[in-house]
Amino acid sequence: MKTIQLNHGATLSLPEDWTEIADLKQRLQAFRLLADLIDGTITPFQWKTRVLLMLTGYSPSRSRNITPKQRENINFNLVRLADSLDFAFTIDDDTHRISLNYNLYDCPFPADTYFRRERLIQTNLTARQFADMVELLSAIGSATDADERRYYQDRLCVTLAVHDCDADDADAVRLAVTIYATGIALFWQQHPLYSVLYESAGNASTTTRNDTTTDNHLSLGMQEVILELTQHGYGTPDHMPLTDFMDAQVKLLRDNLRQAKAAGTKLPDIAKQTGLSLATIGRLL
Repeated sequence: MKTIQLNHGATLSLPEDWTEIADLKQRLQAFRLLADLIDGTITPFQWKTRVLLMLTGYSPSRSRNITPKQRENINFNLVRLADSLDFAFTIDDDTHRISLNYNLYDCPFPADTYFRRERLIQTNLTARQFADMVELLSAIGSATDADERRYYQDRLCVTLAVHDCDADDADAVRLAVTIYATGIALFWQQHPLYSVLYESAGNASTTTRNDTTTDNHLSLGMQEVILELTQHGYGTPDHMPLTDFMDAQVKLLRDNLRQAKAAGTKLPDIAKQTGLSLATIGRLL
């Protein structure tokens, strides 16, 4: 939590992460407002001020004893506090484009699956769930209308065993789960070790509503990766833990590079065939 110093020694705690909004109803309301922001029905500043008022319970006083100067100071302080709520998205100063934050590694709503990043990665996701999740994220990003997007988001909720996706506020839950899943996928891509699995995929961008972009660079062909690992004796995807799945991919990549080198293939040719940099190949060999 972010601690804000107020007057007379008082303090105010504001969340720095989605899961620090402890009340599930408030969390749902914040995601509902985020969906409105993405749809363009409210502005970023309106999202921040509404979430601030929701979290603090502040209600503007109608007292006639408040002077115009006091009212100006109150409004100024509210604007400053609202601006500090920067955990959900950032805004480019030049283009004013909204970029959602995906550093959400714990599901914001009750689920039977979990993914927590602490000193060690803690997750009960399987290789099959992760592969399905990545392909559903790709389908969500490529959806041509709202109904198609909701269909894939509902499948994503089922894949990650998230509860209450059919509730009255299902759109807010769908958005939250999509952000959560994207954060998991990006975690592996940006990891110092596992990022090598995505290096040859090149740059990609998935466009979402309101021209908001997610630079996700998500790898496609997960089912093919699973098939290859299964053929090499790494186990079945339905029971293979996700961490084992990622480690197995790195090991298989290393084995393939070493076999190519042992067969006499020059490093520049290996780089051309795999799309990996010479520095990465040297690190893996």
